Amino acid sequence: MRRTVLAPLKRGVILCQCMTQMQTSIEFHDSDLAACHIHDNMIVIELRPAYIHKWELINGKWIGSGCVQDAQIRIDNARAPNKMPVVPVNISDCTITIGGITFYNLIPTPFNMKGPSRLILQLVSGDTFEVSGGALSIALQGESKFVEKLPQEWAPGA
Repeated sequence: MRRTVLAPLKRGVILCQCMTQMQTSIEFHDSDLAACHIHDNMIVIELRPAYIHKWELINGKWIGSGCVQDAQIRIDNARAPNKMPVVPVNISDCTITIGGITFYNLIPTPFNMKGPSRLILQLVSGDTFEVSGGALSIALQGESKFVEKLPQEWAPGA
């Protein structure tokens, strides 16, 4: 959260008081699965690009932007899936369950949780890519590129 509060210029007069809060999430639908790598007991999944929702709360109103940005998912102590997907491929849906919490398609970033995890990607090819493991982390990489304004009805808490 970012807060900017300017002190009064003279008694009783405040020049600016602005309160903002940011929320960033990956929307797996509209994201592209570009690569999957197995390193020892870790699976690394590359989204290039991922579709990102960026919301900023400015003076009580959410302002949203849809952007694209690369992202990397890491799953520790992962069990190798029976079949690796043919990449690149678009993602149509995603479910992540970790520590008893389930996230559907929209996942906050950065993300880092421990516990048994399960990632299920539904691909537009009709295939399902599923990975189970331990700790799961998601990190954005590089710069984001603006695509579109997001409708107010998609705002957090709407």
